[in-house]
Amino acid sequence: GFTQENKEKGDNVLFELLCGDFNFDNLSPADAESTRHNLFDEYIDVCRQRPGIDKQWTVGTEMRQDHMCDSLVITPEGLRCALEDPALRQCHIVDGDIVEHTKEALVC
Repeated sequence: GFTQENKEKGDNVLFELLCGDFNFDNLSPADAESTRHNLFDEYIDVCRQRPGIDKQWTVGTEMRQDHMCDSLVITPEGLRCALEDPALRQCHIVDGDIVEHTKEALVC
């Protein structure tokens, strides 16, 4: 993989971190093919139990586009509040059950 190809003699890799916006989630049926990408054979997603199933403690963070600028979620504290409250989370965060990617799926 990437680490083996790029580390130099004497390098000690303690951990690897892969981040970015991959434009898919582990739960939505529309993203099922992406959840089986070989990337997950090389890197571990600590929130994933297996393809299509997240660990019980995970919380999605894809914002509903029509609520992205709401005063509640534009601060770190407000976003935390919205993520911790199931009713607020439903209003501000996209559910992990999207069957087809459409603009309508991203708004309340």
